Amino acid sequence: LQAIVRPWNDMPLERADLRLQDINVAQFWPQGPRSRLSGQWQATHLEAEANEAPAWRWQLQGQLRNAMAQPWNDGGLPLEQLDAQVELRPDRWIVHALRWRLGESRLDATGNVRWQVDGADRPWAERLAVAEGRLDVQALDPQRLWSTWPAARLGLTAQADHRDQRTRWSLNLRPQAGTGPRAPDAAALPTVQAQGQWSGARLDIERLDAEWLDSRLQASGHLSTAGPFGLQASMRWTAPGMQFQGQLAWPWQGQPLDAVLDVPDAERLQHWSRRAVLA
Repeated sequence: LQAIVRPWNDMPLERADLRLQDINVAQFWPQGPRSRLSGQWQATHLEAEANEAPAWRWQLQGQLRNAMAQPWNDGGLPLEQLDAQVELRPDRWIVHALRWRLGESRLDATGNVRWQVDGADRPWAERLAVAEGRLDVQALDPQRLWSTWPAARLGLTAQADHRDQRTRWSLNLRPQAGTGPRAPDAAALPTVQAQGQWSGARLDIERLDAEWLDSRLQASGHLSTAGPFGLQASMRWTAPGMQFQGQLAWPWQGQPLDAVLDVPDAERLQHWSRRAVLA
């Protein structure tokens, strides 16, 4: 650990550098994961920007390598490489870059959170001004994270944008083809696209589109947790030999069920059901 200290400045600590070499977390924390961590991290005090009032501003950046990556439930740390650049200010945190790697799996994230410094006695949700972020994942294998989970190769893109007490969000989960004789079958994995809005105790799902094994579910609706739990949704589900369409409302107040089920080919539906059970 090295540091530059200037006692006469308003912020005495100007910079700190930390180097790690073959660190095993389990040696310092018995319940911690086994690891061999190496890397370098820097914390630097930055001057306030020209258009801002004087305030502290820190930048944290570094790289971390783990030469003994293992699933978490096997007592290891599912991480081979981590790179990050983060900026901290009195009223905001900014993630300029966050990159994680484990084998072929990749994760990239960016985002920022800004809040009102005044009014510390108010609830955090009221002080939050802006929060936005994006997450991109490529070739994620859940089995590398937790060894009992099924092997897969998943891609994920998620975005969120919070302002004016409302959060817009979207999600895109997609299987990715693998290589080699033991690669998971991408056709047996679901594809999910969704977007909506969250405000207070109400969640709106404006669009949900999911596909799995030649079946497709399309839905929209909203749910509320203010007072009694409430749910309203409309959906359409098609599968080989079958089609279902209907409306759902909860709590149920005795209204007739608005749903139509059409099975033009029962044999085809039965064949698909067996395939789905074995997937």
